[in-house]
This record gives sequence, structure tokens and C-alpha cells, in this order.
Amino acid sequence: MSTTTTHPVPERGTSPWGAGRVVLLVVGSLASLIAFALLMAGLMVALAHVTARDSAGFYTSPSERFSTQTYALTAEGMQIGDIRGDGADWALDAFDATVRVRASAPNGDPVFIGIAREQAVDRYLAQSAHEEISDVHGGPFSYDSVRRGGSGVPGLPAAAKFWAASSSGPGTQAVTWKPDVGRWAVVVMNADRSPGVAADISLGAKSGAVLPVGFSLLGVGLLGLAAAVGLIVLAVRERAGRP
Repeated sequence: MSTTTTHPVPERGTSPWGAGRVVLLVVGSLASLIAFALLMAGLMVALAHVTARDSAGFYTSPSERFSTQTYALTAEGMQIGDIRGDGADWALDAFDATVRVRASAPNGDPVFIGIAREQAVDRYLAQSAHEEISDVHGGPFSYDSVRRGGSGVPGLPAAAKFWAASSSGPGTQAVTWKPDVGRWAVVVMNADRSPGVAADISLGAKSGAVLPVGFSLLGVGLLGLAAAVGLIVLAVRERAGRP
């Protein structure tokens, strides 16, 4: 007596999931996730360019109160470029950035804002007490500062010649500055150099590269998504079987 074993035959017209097709599917899926992230980033940048700027085109921080009993408030250590002071020219040209600092005294008294190289500011305030802001925290707003000692009275700030950009007067004062290679500092004082500085300060920035970057991200994301869809379709498509 003999026994016959029947083995099922796969249907014609289907193709197995080989290693190549699995790799295509995995690569296509990962590429689609990256492309979607680029699309969302490009969309957010483009929307921010349209909705988050003020009438002058600046992205502006909220105005916050800073105060000191000394002669000046400073923010130092803004390094642009490497330690030797070079290597950033191409980036400055590409981003075409402009920085704006606004300040106003709560009582409307004349206020001074100046931006200069850090070494010049250090020489100017070397003998005068001032407060250096080292860090700013949000939610709720607070900041860390270091008080620098000194018993001398600084010269009138508006009379100094080393400022790269400055503004002085009553009410709200604003300084706009095109960043340059080097190490820089921002100084806020009473215009008459008297001690006891209180000012509502906000920072703003704008760049001609924001919208092109947003469009570039959108374009790369769309191309990446199209390529990813092509890989996924290629991986899951069934090959026609031979007759």
C-alpha cells in the first residue's frame, strides 16, 4: 500500500517578499518620515515669516524689565566667528541678519543703548560699577547677573566714539546693527550716566535668508516625499506572473 503526499503549489502571479523588496520598503518608509519632517519645518518657517514679524520685519522678544543700582547694564561675550575673529564672513553674508535692541525707562527718562566691541566696553567701564547679565530665563521671566565693582563715574556714553551703533534720548530708543566678526557687548545706561538703571528691554532680529530657507525645506521635502512614495510602491507592487 502506497501513500501519496500532495504539496500545495503557490498561485501564479505572486512574488515572494525578497530581501531587496524589504529593503526598499524600509528605506522608503524612513525617507517618507524625513521628508514629512522637512515639509513641516518648511511650512512653519514660511508661516513664521508671514505671521510672526512686526511691521519692520523683525522677530521680536517680549519686553522685560531689567534693573541695577550701578551705572550700566551690559550683555557681553557675543562671539561671532572663531577665536581669531575670522571664519564667519560667508555666514554673515548668507544670512543677511540685522539685530535690533529696544529700551525705555519706566519713567520716560532719557536712556542710552550702545553696541560695541567687548574690549572697548571693558575699557570704558573698567573703573565703574556695572552689572553684567549672564543668562535669561523664561516662564516666569528671570535673569542671572554678575556685579562688577568700581568707584569711578563713567564718561557720558553718547560722547564716546567706539560704539558700532548707539541711540540716546527720552522714550523708547532702538538700535539696529548688522552683526560683524568679533566679540561684542550691548550696554544700556541712563543717558546722563547716573547710577540706578531700570529699563524695559526687548530684542529683535530679521534675516533675508528666512524665506528662502523655508522654500528650500519645502522643496526638498516634496522631492523626498515623491522619491519615498516611489520606493514604497516599487516594493509592494506585485509582479505579473508568467503564464
